[in-house]
Amino acid sequence: MVQGLEGVKNSLGHLVIDEDGAVQHSSGELENDENSANIFMDIVKIALSTADKTFKRLCIVWCDVSYVITISNYKIYVVKRPTQEYIENPTV
Repeated sequence: MVQGLEGVKNSLGHLVIDEDGAVQHSSGELENDENSANIFMDIVKIALSTADKTFKRLCIVWCDVSYVITISNYKIYVVKRPTQEYIENPTV
């Protein structure tokens, strides 16, 4: 799966976090970013505790970047990408 993350178009970086919150793999702007890993872990815990069903994908969108979070095989996968709007018009 990690090879697939590195091939994500327009990716600015990624994190793979295990169920204990440890960073297993990272790249780009998220390389060795333990602080962000802890924040994403907290977000996932909140989402799982408040949802009636488990989610397949969670997106956090800012004006210039988005974070796509997926859980699979007891790992959390996070990809940071520029938003499409920002790609088309960087002055937004």
